[in-house]
Amino acid sequence: MSTDVADLIHKSIVQTLGVEQGFKALHHSLGRLYLIDASTISLCLSQYLWADFRETKGGVKLHQRIRFDGDPIPDEATITVAR
Repeated sequence: MSTDVADLIHKSIVQTLGVEQGFKALHHSLGRLYLIDASTISLCLSQYLWADFRETKGGVKLHQRIRFDGDPIPDEATITVAR
C-alpha cells in the first residue's frame, strides 16, 4: 500500500473520530498513531539463492512500522525471507 493511500485512510478516520469525539479530546487520547505493514518484494531466485520464496522466485518480506504524526514516516523496518 502506498503512503498516499495510508495517509488518506488515516485522515478519514481522524476526521470521523474528530467530529464524533471532538478534535482536542481525540488528539489528547490518541497521541501518536502507528501502522504496521508487511510487503513482499520479489527477487530473482538465480541471483538471490538465500531468498527462496516459490519454485522459480525469490523474495523478502519488509515489515515496517509507520508513524503518523502529521506526515507518515517509516519508523522501524525489518527484512525477513518471504514465506
